[in-house]
Amino acid sequence: HVPAILSESKETHYTDNSTFNFNVRVHDGAFLKKLILLPLVVSDGSSIRGKYNNLNSFSEFSAHIEKLIYKESALDNLSLHLKSQASGAGLLLQGRKNIFNDDIQFVLGAQLHDNILETNVEWDGVNHHSFYGNISTLTNVLSKDEIITSVIPSTVHIEDSVWNISSGEIVIKNKEPHFNNLILNTNNQKLAISGGLSDNKHDSLQITLDNIDVGYILDKLNFTSVLFDGYATGKVLLSLNSSTPFLQTNLLVDSFRFNNTNLGDAKLTGKWKTYSLPIEIKGEFIEDKVSCTKAEGHIHPSKDSIDLHIIADNTNIEFLRYWVNNITENISGRTSGNCRLYGTF
Repeated sequence: HVPAILSESKETHYTDNSTFNFNVRVHDGAFLKKLILLPLVVSDGSSIRGKYNNLNSFSEFSAHIEKLIYKESALDNLSLHLKSQASGAGLLLQGRKNIFNDDIQFVLGAQLHDNILETNVEWDGVNHHSFYGNISTLTNVLSKDEIITSVIPSTVHIEDSVWNISSGEIVIKNKEPHFNNLILNTNNQKLAISGGLSDNKHDSLQITLDNIDVGYILDKLNFTSVLFDGYATGKVLLSLNSSTPFLQTNLLVDSFRFNNTNLGDAKLTGKWKTYSLPIEIKGEFIEDKVSCTKAEGHIHPSKDSIDLHIIADNTNIEFLRYWVNNITENISGRTSGNCRLYGTF
């Protein structure tokens, strides 16, 4: 079913007609974890069964697992069915995962034939129906070194927002991904992804933001240690340097809010090398004809710490309430001067 790959290797022809059947039931998931030497836990009572015929290349595989845990990620009520034969292959995967404080039921279907892989994944929240949608793709396997995936226009619902995924392409060549104009939009917000990732220092993935709600995105990513809000327009560049991610940002943020305090329109630049290192940020915040605030320093996500040097000129001081309310409640007014804000969140 994948001639583009199989034609590059020698095929094996069988003359005997043998069928192999197996049926496995897990009685001790803890012992299985030790046996396979992986951080994988399968619940007791899980079943795995299948059969294979070597003459007509027919195989069928199914699994039912009440709970599957890999490291800190868990899937519940997992059901998998795979059928393969000379003309093609089909996959059906169903399960449940906790996302956005809801149990998300998902179904993944895939069909493979003549170098073409069609996939569709659908999901919905069991309790709140606040996160649901579907994404479909069509993948053309040109060779073992080149795969082109076309994203079919799809829709994702997150609470009261409807995100439309426009058609775009993802090309994987020699194990290096390249994105061609993959676009997500909702109302007057738009996010576009283009470019590629490789060890070549000149390659980068460019994410273009147009009026994106920063606070909404950070909330969904569960980054709430420091409260940033506003509507961002600009570019985010992601590159690899010796396989190490490097992130750069250059953004304009309308009505920037820091800890629920309006500091005006912002010009922000940032750099982030790896998760173990801090995010270096620099910004200028201007309330038209009222104040000008400059800040430079870093935020360290892995250590939950912040270190910012702030130059205030008639700046709204209410952004400090987040940290000083235990000392002085509801501090308000405007201030000018130099300030260093540092410590843990």
